[in-house]
Amino acid sequence: MRICEVGNYLRTQIKTCKDTGIQIAPVYITSKPGVGKSKLIEQIAEEFNCELYDARLAQFAPEDLRGVPYPNVQTKSTEWFTPSFFPRKNELAILFLDELDKAKPAVQNAALQLLLNRRLGEYYLPKQVFMVAAGNTLSDNSFSIPLSSALNNRMLHIELDIDAKDWIKWATEIIKIGKQEIDRIEEDVVGFIQFKPNMLHSYNEKERAWPSPRTWEFASNLLRNTNNKSKDVEIINLIAMAVGTGVSREFHAYRKIYKDINPKEILKGEFPDNLEKQDVSYKYAISTCMGFYVKNNGFKDAKEAKNCMKFLGKFSEEFRIISLRLMLQRNQLNNKINEWCKEEAKDVLWNVIDKVIDTD
Repeated sequence: MRICEVGNYLRTQIKTCKDTGIQIAPVYITSKPGVGKSKLIEQIAEEFNCELYDARLAQFAPEDLRGVPYPNVQTKSTEWFTPSFFPRKNELAILFLDELDKAKPAVQNAALQLLLNRRLGEYYLPKQVFMVAAGNTLSDNSFSIPLSSALNNRMLHIELDIDAKDWIKWATEIIKIGKQEIDRIEEDVVGFIQFKPNMLHSYNEKERAWPSPRTWEFASNLLRNTNNKSKDVEIINLIAMAVGTGVSREFHAYRKIYKDINPKEILKGEFPDNLEKQDVSYKYAISTCMGFYVKNNGFKDAKEAKNCMKFLGKFSEEFRIISLRLMLQRNQLNNKINEWCKEEAKDVLWNVIDKVIDTD
């Protein structure tokens, strides 16, 4: 399943758990490393404004789940102090059993009762707590341990696919850091993945660093904190720390093209020469660059809007869609286009609008 589909399914089930106190069965999400399982659960917890109890089972011993025994002198019996990471209140919360695939067999066995009966000894999981687990697949070279058939049979299983379109949608969301609003991922990183979607996740056993959604976020943050005057070799070495040397060189070659594009000149009507003769990397770069610029700055006036539509008209449908998907994330931009350049947009936008608007 694509990450947007997994997210929608989890939201539906969590809402049901909140409203009725019923969860059919815990959900176990598996994927390759670095795809964004943990990020998805964190994001959903924020959306529901509920507590997230994150239990990394790879770090646990069996007794960590059950708790610590203590004597009850009055009853002359042994009782248990349950772990603090287990929810106590009957209010909406998510219990996230991460790294389940790396838990020792004894820990997996200790979790059997929790996953099936929502209890551990005398401790009962509150009804409004939604349980979800995550791990990697056995073929990922991530030291995963096969789950027992008994454990597998207690959960609903979802395998998370890697989809560049979903990642780009996430990467182009606006986030707030302090008082500043910025794109979640740097523009040139998004543009590179538009150009080479197979580079979003490409495991290379010969390198310790390799590209994944997680490491592209690392690369974006590195670039965001880099001096613009840094030399080429410094940028290549910096990004190689996150995604590996070979991919870093490819990315830097694309980035140099991207940084030479001036969207302000294009909106003034000063178009690059011989656009149709440029190679595909340039077309990806310029369509992404224009999309980001208009998304973040809008149009000053009707002239800019008309020039933009004229410019996009020089591209094939594939590149127009890249630009327009980004542009139309800006509130009310489609209304401005309709007001200022309805005629120019007729053949550029409206005939591909069904492909531009994301219905996921």
